[in-house]
Amino acid sequence: MASITTWTRLEPRVRGDDLSPSLEARVHDPAWLLGRQWQIGEFVGEDAGTPVRVRLEVETAPIVAYRAAGTEAAINPGPPIDCLAGAEPRGAWTPAERAEAGAELLSLLEEAGCTPQGIASLVDTHMMPEVGGGLVTSEGAPLLALAAGRLPDGEALVSLLEGIAASGQVPTEIALSSEDESAVVDAARAWIAWRSAVIYTAPASAWADEQLEYHFDVAVQPPAGGAFALSAPWWDGDRLDWHDMDVDRRVAPPSRPAGASAPPPLPDVDPATGVLRADGLPSPLAYPGMPASRWWQFEDANVNLAQVTAAPDDLARMLVVEFASVYGNDWYLWPLDLSVGAVHRVTKLEVDNTFGDVATVGPVPSSAGGSTTIDWQLFRPTEHTAGGGSAAFDGLVLLPSLASPLDGDVFEEVRFFRDELANLAWAVEATVLGEDALPFDRHSAAAAAGELPAPAPAPATGDTQPMRFKFATDVPVYWFPLAPDPTGAPTFDLLVLSRADEAGDEYNVMPEGEVLAPPGFWLWQEEVPREGARVRRRYRMARGSDGALYVWRARRSSVGMGEGSSGLRYDDAIPMPEVPTP
Repeated sequence: MASITTWTRLEPRVRGDDLSPSLEARVHDPAWLLGRQWQIGEFVGEDAGTPVRVRLEVETAPIVAYRAAGTEAAINPGPPIDCLAGAEPRGAWTPAERAEAGAELLSLLEEAGCTPQGIASLVDTHMMPEVGGGLVTSEGAPLLALAAGRLPDGEALVSLLEGIAASGQVPTEIALSSEDESAVVDAARAWIAWRSAVIYTAPASAWADEQLEYHFDVAVQPPAGGAFALSAPWWDGDRLDWHDMDVDRRVAPPSRPAGASAPPPLPDVDPATGVLRADGLPSPLAYPGMPASRWWQFEDANVNLAQVTAAPDDLARMLVVEFASVYGNDWYLWPLDLSVGAVHRVTKLEVDNTFGDVATVGPVPSSAGGSTTIDWQLFRPTEHTAGGGSAAFDGLVLLPSLASPLDGDVFEEVRFFRDELANLAWAVEATVLGEDALPFDRHSAAAAAGELPAPAPAPATGDTQPMRFKFATDVPVYWFPLAPDPTGAPTFDLLVLSRADEAGDEYNVMPEGEVLAPPGFWLWQEEVPREGARVRRRYRMARGSDGALYVWRARRSSVGMGEGSSGLRYDDAIPMPEVPTP
C-alpha cells in the first residue's frame, strides 16, 4: 500500500525550513498597533507612578462591655460574643441532667478518697426519684429507670454542695470522719467547677420573645474617650458579623461592672494613644484568570470573560466583568493584621510612588458629610446619630465571633405560620427537649397515643341522612393558636386550649418547650409573614480565644415553610355515626 505523506502548518509558510520566524508571530505594521493603542486611550495614562511604599495609622478601640435585658457584663478574652449573647440562662434541669450530675459527683468523691460510708452519708437522702410518663423517648426511658434510686440527684444537692465549697466545712448534721470531710470539701469544689464549665450560661437572656430574635449592646472604648455603643437590633442567632451590628449614638454604652479587671492590651497597639502604625511595600492585585494589563499579550485561557452573559438588571455580574477588564490593574494589596474584638479606624494613609510624590488617601465619604453617596457600604455598619440621622460608619468592626462552631441536633423546634381559613396564626411545637435530654417528637408521640384529631367524616350522601352539630373540630395537642390582639394592637396573643380527660374534668394544655414557655407569650404580627417563621434550639460548641471549649444552648430564627391549614372549623354539621345492627 502506497504511503501518503502530508504536512499541516499552523503558521504561515516560509521559504526556508526554519520555523522560528513563524513562531515569533512578527507584525510588519507597528504603526497600526500604535494607532490602535492611541485609539483606545492606552497612551492617556493618569497613574504614571507606581506605589512603592505605604504608611498607615489605625486608631483601635477595644470592645469592653456587654449589655442584655438591663444586665451588664465585662467582655474579656475567652468566650466568643456569639456565645455570650446567644447562650441561655441556666434553666430547669432535666432528669437526665440531674442523673449525669449525680454520677459525676460519685466519681469525684471516689477520686478524692471518700469512703463508701461517707458517700452514703452525703447522698443517701438525695437519690434520683422514678420518672414516670412525661416526655421520654423509648431510648431514654430504660436509662432513667436504671438511674432511679441508684444515682444521687444533682439538682437536689446544688445548694448543699455550694455551701460546702464556699465555707470549706460540711454541716454537722452529716456525720463524717475528718478524712471524709476533707474529701467531701475537695469533691464539692471540683463538682461546682465542673458544673460551671460543662454548659456556658449567659448572665441574662438577649432573646426577645416578641420578635423572635436577639437584642443586645456592646461598648466600644476609643483611646481618646467618647465611648459609644454597638447594637444588634435583629440578630437571628446565626454567625454574628459586622452587618448585624449598628453604631447607635442614641443610647448610652454599657459599662464594665465594678471590680472587673482591665481589658488586656491589644498587640502592636500603642497603649498610650491606641494607634497602630505600619508601613510596607504594596503589591499589585492578582487573581487566577485575571486579564492582562496590556494589549497583545497572551492571557490565561481558563477564564473567558467574553463568554459571561448578563441580563440588563444583572448588575453584580456586570460589575465583576467591568472590574476585571477595566479596573483590575488599578488596585494594590497590602496585608495588615488587626486585632479581633475591636473597632479600627484609619486616621492616616500616605502612598509614595516611584517619582517621589506623596498622596494622602482619605476614606470614602458618606451622607454624614453632605455627600450624595448612599449610606450602605461594604464592611461599614450603619451609624445612627443622636439627631436621628444615619450614615455609613467610618470604621471596621472585627467582632470576636465564631469561626467554625459545631452544631448539635435540634432538640426543640417551633413552627409559626398563618392559617387564613381559620383567621389565626399557629405555633406548632414539633420537637421539644425530653426528660431524657433527647429530642422528643411530639407528632409521633401524639400519633402513638391516639391524640391526633380524627379524619373529617365523609360528606352526607343525601338530604335525609341524620346530622349532628359539632361546635368546633379538634387540633393536635401541640398546636397553639395565635389570635390577633382584641384591642387592635398589631400583635398575636398565645391562646391556651382547654381539654377534658376521660373523667370529664377540664385541664389546660400548656407548651412543653422553652420557646413558648413565658407566661403571656405574645409577638408582633410582622414576625409571622406569609412564608412563616421557625425557631430552633440546639447545642453549640466552639473554642474561645483563650483556647477553652465552650458549650451552650442557642436559638436560631429562620424562614418557615409557608402558609398552612389546621383544618379548624366552627359550627359544622356532620353525619351521624352509623350504629351497627345486632
